Amino acid sequence: NDMLKYYNNNAQFLESAVSKQLHQKEIDKLIPKLLSGETFTIAAIGSSVTAGHDTFGVNASWTSHLQRSLEPVMKNAGINLKVHNRAIGGVDPYPISLCLSPLVGNDVDVIIREYEYWQLATGLNIKMQKPGKLKDMAAIESFLRFAFQLPNQPAVHFLYMEYDGRPKSTFFENWFERTEGELHDYYERFTINKFRSFAKPFDDWRRNRNQTFHSESRKNRATSEDCSEKELKDINMCPVDLEKQDGFHNRAKYLGYDEEVHPDWVEKDCHGLFVNWHPAALGHEVIGYQISYHYMRLLKEASLQLIDLLKKGPKETNEFISWARTAKQLPEAKYCENWFCDQPFQCASSFEPKDPNFSALSGWMLPDSKWERRLIYRQPNYEAMKKDVTKPDMKVKDRMHAEKTLASIDRKYALMGTRVDGPLKLKLPSNLFECVIWVHDPERPWSGSKLHNAYFNKELDFQVNGKSCDEVEGACEMNSEKPMSMLINARALVGKSCRTEPMTLTITVKPLPTERLNEFCYLKVKDDAPVCEKKGQAGRQDGFLCVQNGTDCVFDPDVNRDPDEIFGSTWLVMVK
Repeated sequence: NDMLKYYNNNAQFLESAVSKQLHQKEIDKLIPKLLSGETFTIAAIGSSVTAGHDTFGVNASWTSHLQRSLEPVMKNAGINLKVHNRAIGGVDPYPISLCLSPLVGNDVDVIIREYEYWQLATGLNIKMQKPGKLKDMAAIESFLRFAFQLPNQPAVHFLYMEYDGRPKSTFFENWFERTEGELHDYYERFTINKFRSFAKPFDDWRRNRNQTFHSESRKNRATSEDCSEKELKDINMCPVDLEKQDGFHNRAKYLGYDEEVHPDWVEKDCHGLFVNWHPAALGHEVIGYQISYHYMRLLKEASLQLIDLLKKGPKETNEFISWARTAKQLPEAKYCENWFCDQPFQCASSFEPKDPNFSALSGWMLPDSKWERRLIYRQPNYEAMKKDVTKPDMKVKDRMHAEKTLASIDRKYALMGTRVDGPLKLKLPSNLFECVIWVHDPERPWSGSKLHNAYFNKELDFQVNGKSCDEVEGACEMNSEKPMSMLINARALVGKSCRTEPMTLTITVKPLPTERLNEFCYLKVKDDAPVCEKKGQAGRQDGFLCVQNGTDCVFDPDVNRDPDEIFGSTWLVMVK
């Protein structure tokens, strides 16, 4: 087909990216779609890689290349294809990937999970694994259990780039593919697969010292020097060919913008596989086309099997369709605690994107709450950028940067308010079974904060139906490791009524007195002299200053941290 021709009929380049080819369970799911003409929905979740940062956002991301290449093929088969990009850059895999319904929607048929630069359980900072079990394994099990409780029991694909030759996804072989693997039960019952886009497809080339289309040796693209033996494995820093970094093309077919309107952008754009640690349009094209080719092959095989099925008559066909649509039973949870992963959380988030059929966190606010939805610290000024790009004298480089930022649809908002605004009141969903409320701080470990950011673990009071966490020992568990969160046992706090009565979560800002701020300052010895420095949450807080006062290190009294200006914030509330 056209895609094979695009890659010089090198089927191995496209096929070897996927772990299990022509997955029969996926074929079984496609056959009813072929017969009914229903919509086939793919949703991608993940990091800034999938969000398309440093290129033209979702317009150039691999999801765009997937949609553009697969949609006409699906349409010819009578199926309407939807591809949703729900990635949010700079956000840990957890807890957001536990909120699948509001993130990807209830009609999804495939979830593709990419978190290239994160550990498996990053962001899951509470104890939710069973005694003696690995948190990584419990985290993946909980994600799968919530995915397979969605109405269509979607296929789940783990996506990795692995451009540096180092395997990041050995857990997949060890936990899933091996018959004795810890999570093999899920692999046997459901569709679980893995893509490694720059691993096997590039292995033959990464062994070569010379460039694919030139006699010269491969060069480090940062230093222009010959690649070392170790660098040869890294096709990002040491491309297989400087001019055709995917081994076939000197640029992507589609760059994410109209080239006739912006011819000057084409010249200045990055046409390699990678911009930095993020793929360029060419790298995204490789990922998207590999996934697209996988589904083209599945669609062809499903069509052939449907023809054979129809020949057997309507009785056999209807029986198969009924069987294919029947929900498969989940195995017992082995690694995550039952209270945590038996039933999905109900979630409301203020980060974007999300499924439009679900309420944002602001939708849970009671009318008398005055907290507002605002961008969190160090987010781009999108409104100013929208105005800037309309200016005719804007430099090409600056315009491209602004347009790339605006083309990314992920946004980090939080509900924010001060003590002057009064408390945030959230009406929680009814009929909570576990009576668990989990509230999250939007501040990331690397993002820093403003001087007037309230300390999530010290300056916020949490109440459920008027009863404060401070009133019942052990009812609330504050996790002070960033990203911070408050885990509330509503049953311990308000009793059995948490299952039957309406629940209101109230968050009130209670600023620390100035003298308490001294605990964020300390003296250390540097070059045999005492040095006064800030620590903990104040460590990355702009404007927070510590000064030496005799033998003590204290908060600078000249810094005005006005209690009325200190604002609390939250971006995600999860209940069950």
